[in-house]
Amino acid sequence: MRNLNRSFGRYGLQVLFVLLGLSFCAANSGAEISTGAAATGPKWVEKNVQVETDEKNPNVARKILLEKATEKVALDITKEVIGEAKYSRNLPLIQSHIVKAASQFVPVAKPGDLQPNGEGFKMSVAMKVNPDELQRLLLENGLFYESDFTPFVLPMISIQDRRHQTQWSWWKDNLRDATPFNLRAAQELETQLHNSLWKTNFLMQRPILYRWGDLALGPEYMAWTRWGGAAIVVEGEVVWGNGSLRADANELTVHLIAQQSKNNRAMGEVSRSYDLGTASTDEMAQTKLKEILPVVAADLGQQILDAWQKGSLGSELYRLVIEGTLRPTEMEQAKESLRRVHDFKMVRERLISASEVAFEIDTSLPPDELLRKHPKISVGGHHLRALKATDKELRYEWQDKGGSGDSE
Repeated sequence: MRNLNRSFGRYGLQVLFVLLGLSFCAANSGAEISTGAAATGPKWVEKNVQVETDEKNPNVARKILLEKATEKVALDITKEVIGEAKYSRNLPLIQSHIVKAASQFVPVAKPGDLQPNGEGFKMSVAMKVNPDELQRLLLENGLFYESDFTPFVLPMISIQDRRHQTQWSWWKDNLRDATPFNLRAAQELETQLHNSLWKTNFLMQRPILYRWGDLALGPEYMAWTRWGGAAIVVEGEVVWGNGSLRADANELTVHLIAQQSKNNRAMGEVSRSYDLGTASTDEMAQTKLKEILPVVAADLGQQILDAWQKGSLGSELYRLVIEGTLRPTEMEQAKESLRRVHDFKMVRERLISASEVAFEIDTSLPPDELLRKHPKISVGGHHLRALKATDKELRYEWQDKGGSGDSE
């Protein structure tokens, strides 16, 4: 701690940047769109609203009322999907990007008759919502994500120079101890990753630029940064030296893995290897790095963005089992209905037997909470009734709807 106190005057702003940067993404759960539609064609959600206006001209009033009905349905269904708290925080964005594009997910409207209402009119409107299109728009505008905040990315990439038998990592070694190749490679990689992630609105912490290694923060602080501060960690190495394919040749290898710090779940991975021949120099390796790193960084950045847009950040994989005998068409209906549940980011079929069907689901909620939140899930003329949950599995029973109502 004495080292930190001595360094703070010189690096105070750097420490402040580090501390401000360590904000972890808070999860926010939304409500699902419930549907009992068949497995083929659009899965419509029906909404009926009543709107009114003081406009005295019936033709103008009808146009105003249709616009009001569309806006109301767009706002209401968005609130159902993302939750009231997130809806309130993002209302300007919703109005400017979701409501204005409502025709894309509310394509069907059946207006009723105009009814006198004081000095103006009122009207009932029956509308159909396409939840797939709504989800697409929410994803595109960052409203379907588990977090309201863009996650911080922490690079933890070591540089290995086999020709000079050195290895350098910013969290272990002092900056002044890095060889010229190690330092240039680390700086170039950090810059390219930062530039790539910045384009997709991710903020990468820059420990080399801000000389974190010189702060002597200690292993306890670094462990907290590693697992508590950054939502995404990019690990890997850049290796320059004797190749694995030809011992007499020099090989340049870049291997990076992006993973969630919460559960080590991979979000993206890139690996590149180049044979530079027997007569290659450090300068040749550096030139090759400048050529390939923008491509490598862009590839990894796109993979991270894809995982983020799918809502998989902070989520886990669990097993969902349906007990009962299902015909092939019913299995497809069940799978489609599970995909409609907002809390399930992904549904994959895993096992089919005479007595049960098993799926793998991607979700940010634990199994017991999922069962409490979704005790029944509609599947056409049937429903799934919650049975029990364990740490890694949740079970439902296949039932006819009969006269019972759904509690979704």
